[in-house]
Amino acid sequence: EKKQLADIKNKYVLLYVSASWCPPCRGFTPQLAKFYNDHKDSKDFEIIWYSWDEEEDEYKGYFQHMPWYAFSFSENLEKINGKFEDMGLEIASIPTVYLYENGKLVSKKARGQIPKDPEGNGFPYADGS
Repeated sequence: EKKQLADIKNKYVLLYVSASWCPPCRGFTPQLAKFYNDHKDSKDFEIIWYSWDEEEDEYKGYFQHMPWYAFSFSENLEKINGKFEDMGLEIASIPTVYLYENGKLVSKKARGQIPKDPEGNGFPYADGS
């Protein structure tokens, strides 16, 4: 059964931006998947993936290794490009993880914290803490 974004009711949501052609992304995605599988229920979070892939086959091949939600390939290309600025987000490099608490952006630095804290002791990694 396909996951729907409207089904997300978690306190925390992580927006994960990456691409199949990105070596740092391919290294980080398995770490994030382990963190997700280990802590998604106890920490009450969900992940939504936004792809920077330009080819649908690459998107599909990369996404099959991810256990979380994703914007569809067509949403990535047609609806979301240019919207990050409207949301107050600047994505200068990937992989990037933004963390939201009850819909409010609380961390732009979660990508750097997750590998340092695989047990999730510091989650939700609010900026300034």
